[in-house]
Amino acid sequence: AGTAAAPSTAKVAATGRSAAGKGASGRSGLGFKESRELAGMPARIEALEAEQKRLQEEMSRPEFFKAPADEIRARQARLAELEEGLTQAMTRWEALMDKDAG
Repeated sequence: AGTAAAPSTAKVAATGRSAAGKGASGRSGLGFKESRELAGMPARIEALEAEQKRLQEEMSRPEFFKAPADEIRARQARLAELEEGLTQAMTRWEALMDKDAG
């Protein structure tokens, strides 16, 4: 998942900026709040991906599994939350882009 995440971030950043520009000029099908949400999506997705990558790297180290079981479970749960959050953020970003284009 780590290698596949980088291209999506670039795509989000590139299209997110142009979409935000449309919203600011008033030519968008989005309202003010949705335009602001769309403009913030690249940063939100990048932050989620960065935390996901950090956790995956941490969990790939052999010493990770020497930690107490509750810490291991907490990090595994957080990784699952991040994956769900990324899926939701990408889905929302696509919906906003579609609405902005249409």
